[in-house]
Amino acid sequence: MSIIYRDLKFPLNVLSDIHLEYLPKISTFKELLENKNIKMPEDTNDKTLILAGDIGKPNSTQYWNFIDSCSDLYNDVIVVTGNHEYYADSCVKMDSINDIIRETRKKYANVHFLLNESVTFNNIHVVGGTLWTNIPTEVKDEIRIVMNDYRYINNNKATLLTPDDVIELHKESLEFIKNEIAKNKETLIVTHHLPSIKLIHEQYKSAWHNVAFYTNLESTIMPNVKYWICGHTHKKMKEMLTDTCLGIVNPVGYKGENKEIVIEEVYTNYIEPKKEIIKEVKEEYEFY
Repeated sequence: MSIIYRDLKFPLNVLSDIHLEYLPKISTFKELLENKNIKMPEDTNDKTLILAGDIGKPNSTQYWNFIDSCSDLYNDVIVVTGNHEYYADSCVKMDSINDIIRETRKKYANVHFLLNESVTFNNIHVVGGTLWTNIPTEVKDEIRIVMNDYRYINNNKATLLTPDDVIELHKESLEFIKNEIAKNKETLIVTHHLPSIKLIHEQYKSAWHNVAFYTNLESTIMPNVKYWICGHTHKKMKEMLTDTCLGIVNPVGYKGENKEIVIEEVYTNYIEPKKEIIKEVKEEYEFY
């Protein structure tokens, strides 16, 4: 994608896993906040909204009405797809969903859908994609049974998605992310799936099927990557992934899952975090 000759506005407002498909009466950002009793951030026209996947169905009017409202409220909106964006009511291929997004996003000057794509602002390089996961061979059959992805997503071969498909999608996304990191620009990464088990809540850390939620990518995070924002898991998390990269998950989740939702605000000028700042973040995590 082209270079944008303006700064990405901070603070960033972070949300994921809104699941509009289960909220049929919600079609705007303000309606969502009212429905979930979330406080509206101040001065959103001077901020950036990041939507880290599982927002809704891109082949629905509801989805685009919601994106319209976000575009009107925020200076910029950055969006990646989650696995649920590809859940089809009929035999709709994944590429068909991506085609809808690529065509419809053309009408926005300030909404940036990143499908293994990047966008460079004056002050920051933003890299995004779904990511998926690298499912171990020994549990592929079990994962296929327990995850709904393999019942509701149609791959690009007109059959249901398979674990092998997901592994290939992950390899493609990871290769793209590595190449973008190698450009050595100050970088913000947005994905749906998680890059570290550190972002899995203690409540779920021992679950065997976490391999469908994260892949440990800490070794790929270079010092120029300052933030990795993601979703998929439905528990809020904030944890240092490396000495210089903060991982953030801030999901809305399904009805009744998260009773006190606050829109995460990320303040930064992308100066390398000091040790005392890292300590503060880790202490804050102890209260989650």
